[in-house]
Amino acid sequence: MDALNTLFGETPERGWITSRHRNGRLYVELKDISSFTEDTGRDLVQLVQEERKPLEDVVINFESVRTINGKGLAALLYLSKKMEENRRRLYLVQVNYAIRKILAVTEIDQLIHVQESDARLTEPVQDQGGNGSPLSLSEDHT
Repeated sequence: MDALNTLFGETPERGWITSRHRNGRLYVELKDISSFTEDTGRDLVQLVQEERKPLEDVVINFESVRTINGKGLAALLYLSKKMEENRRRLYLVQVNYAIRKILAVTEIDQLIHVQESDARLTEPVQDQGGNGSPLSLSEDHT
């Protein structure tokens, strides 16, 4: 949690992120979020960290998101890195054109799976050899 506080400060309460498990993935819905900011990113990372089930791929529905700022991008990159370290994937679905363009220009779309819809994510996930433990966000890799 110290890494999150260093990046984003204290974590506010979140009432606008919902999640559910389906087909071996954690699906996250951002409710009434028009701008993905550091607050959104911090809450999202904390939500994934708090999951007590074995680590799953994470699918984030961006349908209501219209803009993203630099710290929001940093949060997505941070989460993507941690997912990759655990041999899991981060998917963004229902991403609008403007945000897809930002992700392409910054080449973040090379690191995060970005899709217009989640239609192709309905199949159960195949085990990718992850460690089956909750996501660790610590910086210690010993």
